[in-house]
Amino acid sequence: RIGLSIHYVSPDVRETRIEGATAMLVRGEDHHGHWGWDPEPVEDHDTTCLAALAEIHARYRSAADQKVVAGVKQ
Repeated sequence: RIGLSIHYVSPDVRETRIEGATAMLVRGEDHHGHWGWDPEPVEDHDTTCLAALAEIHARYRSAADQKVVAGVKQ
């Protein structure tokens, strides 16, 4: 089984729990700069991309462990 979740948001939306979160722009232009860019692979199993993936997973796990009340980290 594979889980896949796609969320479409406007570029002006900001991630508040994960520093350095990345997103793919699928339409228009980003004039806000709230999202980072994922590195583009140059070969299969690109080590740079795998390292970036491991880093964002670690950030996500850390943010998921934090308690948030009314949108404010505690």
